[in-house]
Amino acid sequence: MDVRWTAEELALAGALEQCLQAMEQGEGDLDALADRHPLARPEIRPLLEIAAALRARRLLYPVPAGPLRSLRRRLDKPWP
Repeated sequence: MDVRWTAEELALAGALEQCLQAMEQGEGDLDALADRHPLARPEIRPLLEIAAALRARRLLYPVPAGPLRSLRRRLDKPWP
């Protein structure tokens, strides 16, 4: 399967990644994060809400370090 990403999809993914990294560093104002990328805001804002909800649950149900590292390695691999 040959997956080709459009420039728009790559830009959206990059913007989302920047926002998620900022959240990881403690920034919690989702509107301010989404406003950093005005063209992508309509798509990013709902995704940031989901990420914030999942991060809140992570505190309630922590994932052991081993499986988390394994998952990160798999997610970092390029798509086929």
